[in-house]
Amino acid sequence: MSDFKLDSSPKMKSGFRTPESYFDTFSLKVIQQLPAKEQAVFILPRRKKLLWFAAAAAICIGLMVPVAKYFNNPVKQLDEATLESYLSYQTNLNQFDLINELDSSDVNHLNTNLSFEDKSVEDFLAANPNIENYIIE
Repeated sequence: MSDFKLDSSPKMKSGFRTPESYFDTFSLKVIQQLPAKEQAVFILPRRKKLLWFAAAAAICIGLMVPVAKYFNNPVKQLDEATLESYLSYQTNLNQFDLINELDSSDVNHLNTNLSFEDKSVEDFLAANPNIENYIIE
């Protein structure tokens, strides 16, 4: 490929041309195309504008309060393990207080027969380091 030199090679002419004295009369043509009658501008009085902004802000705050309240207070479900550990570590609760709070439906629910295999009981006791607590209870 041969080198291209701007000064020595023949110049190509552009396919675009502007009419003569186009830029001299351009500003006059633009001014002539502008509308003669200006549009009336409706200006809100300052007091009305302030009222509109206050109403819009009140609506926004009114809509955002329930959303913010929902996201800041998520519903927490209480699982059995948490409840059991809470009750077991409370020093002011004893077995008799808990028994007094049970009603007949709770007692009937407790009367269900649970069958455990010896192997599962032995595995549980072997894995638990607090065997003395279970023996005392």
